Amino acid sequence: MIGVHSHFHSVSLSLRLSVPPSLNTRRTAPFFVAGILLAAAGCSDGKVIVRGAATVDGQPIAEGSISLEPADGQGPTTGGMIKAGQYELSGDAAAIPGEKIVRIVGLRETGKMVAAGPPAPKGTLIPELVQCVPPQYNDKSELRATVTPGKPNTHDFHLQSKPKASQSG
Repeated sequence: MIGVHSHFHSVSLSLRLSVPPSLNTRRTAPFFVAGILLAAAGCSDGKVIVRGAATVDGQPIAEGSISLEPADGQGPTTGGMIKAGQYELSGDAAAIPGEKIVRIVGLRETGKMVAAGPPAPKGTLIPELVQCVPPQYNDKSELRATVTPGKPNTHDFHLQSKPKASQSG
């Protein structure tokens, strides 16, 4: 039999940078840090934050979701939750700039209580939720938004559940 013994050693590494006396580090440090930040910003994925409001018939969507799909079908779809009529797509959910098809799903309480169903105990009641956003804003969406590069975008969606009466005149 062959025995293998392993020894771990603690290694300390000291790094000393030599700065020429002609450089005043108090004056150059801010520029050095700014350069690093600009370089890091140049390595970004190009996505931007998209935020805004979502209402139906003037009422905030209590709970729901929003998705942004590339209008040309090229690239990823992103989305997130709507809470109390507000949404923000940031971090991994930030959007790639371009023309988007917007799909919104929204739920509202009806005021009725309904059976929760499994796995809740029998007899448990919960508020009934119904879809409050018409199909032309989700399954058959006609909504569009242009996400512009370089800065956070705000896109508010004030939806109508009933067609507006045509005005003759």
